[in-house]
Amino acid sequence: MLLLETPRLRLRPLSWDDLEDLACLYADPRVTRFISTTGLPRSREETLCFL
Repeated sequence: MLLLETPRLRLRPLSWDDLEDLACLYADPRVTRFISTTGLPRSREETLCFL
């Protein structure tokens, strides 16, 4: 199910296939300072629970 698409961006619902990529993103403090409510990195297990 595609929710939004532009010439440069495609937004879609997250899936289980995204776990490894999300875990890498959420483990990086340079990223989580912008996308996390706490600003703190997440472990792979926390990312799994989120997903």
